[in-house]
Amino acid sequence: LDMKLEINDNDSIISAVSGSNYIAILSELIAKKAEDARLIKILDVLEYSVIAKRDIFMIKLKDKKLRNLKKKFWEYLMK
Repeated sequence: LDMKLEINDNDSIISAVSGSNYIAILSELIAKKAEDARLIKILDVLEYSVIAKRDIFMIKLKDKKLRNLKKKFWEYLMK
């Protein structure tokens, strides 16, 4: 995969793709909403896990005390 640009804001990605001939990889939920709004066209990618696989990291501010619901979610993710 020869990546030319990385943008971390979904709205900016959709704007860049809808105004050009660029291709981007987005989550299905975000892409579907943009396609429903007729801003983009979703392309089927064969063997997508080969090109879209990447590590995901969960982060939080060091020593930050989380409220109850966030704490439970964090603990669930860390299992």
